[in-house]
Amino acid sequence: MSELNSHIEELRQQALEKVRSDEFDEALALYDEALALATDEEVRELITINKGNALIAAERTGPEVKALPMILMRRRNAHHTSSRRMR
Repeated sequence: MSELNSHIEELRQQALEKVRSDEFDEALALYDEALALATDEEVRELITINKGNALIAAERTGPEVKALPMILMRRRNAHHTSSRRMR
């Protein structure tokens, strides 16, 4: 895994921890930072799914929430839909 990809994954994991702690604003900022760095479409979609999950947990909406059904229908695999990865 490249250094950039490792950094993106670290940001995503930090954001997941913030969501678990109900620190949604911090989590959303971390997801935005990760999205800004990500160039791989699959990675961007995974981060979008995670950000959409955070927005739903925070009882907010956004383009990520609206994109969830399309992403999940297009990418029906364990990597994108596993609750283990999203938590």
